[in-house]
Amino acid sequence: MNKQINQYRKYEKIEGEVIRVIKLDIRIDDIVLNDQFEWDINNPDNSPDEFAIALCADLGLGSVFILPIAHSIKEQILDYQKVGYNLIYNFPIFILFLCFYLPLLNFLFSKF
Repeated sequence: MNKQINQYRKYEKIEGEVIRVIKLDIRIDDIVLNDQFEWDINNPDNSPDEFAIALCADLGLGSVFILPIAHSIKEQILDYQKVGYNLIYNFPIFILFLCFYLPLLNFLFSKF
């Protein structure tokens, strides 16, 4: 477990408001929660736990839904942060790749 904790990488915050769609598809017993909403992944005041509690209260869902909802939101936020981090910090490598291979591809396909 310590190994996993040490491997966790805190992704740097991307400046500004970053709105992403969060999708929930949770099934517990005979109840299915299928919903989507927009979430600012940069706003530290947005709490997946508080949102899950409020959502369950609003929809009349049991407390058994709180943890899966909060977990799903946190997981999607982390996925979006990983994508954003990789895009920002790997973008120069992508540009170099295009600069090198684009002329080659253009040359190869211009012959056809």
